[in-house]
Amino acid sequence: IPGMGGLGPMFGFTLEYAGVLSTTDQGQKPRDMLVLRNLRDGCSSLRLLDIKIGQKTASAGWQGKSRLAALRQSLIDGVTNSSCE
Repeated sequence: IPGMGGLGPMFGFTLEYAGVLSTTDQGQKPRDMLVLRNLRDGCSSLRLLDIKIGQKTASAGWQGKSRLAALRQSLIDGVTNSSCE
């Protein structure tokens, strides 16, 4: 697809989305949410996809992860395909 920087062939594997919705929830700070198509639409059974984006799958301090747990995950990343993807 012209103008897509070589990413055109990947569009067949991406999720359909309507855009970004900016909203607030009763006095909390505004949030931007990605509006995706219902993944159950037209399916009789589903599979779980755990999609990782980036080189690291864990960082210390993110979502309460300890430094030891992040180190352990970085060792696992080094022997799996996470290090070469």
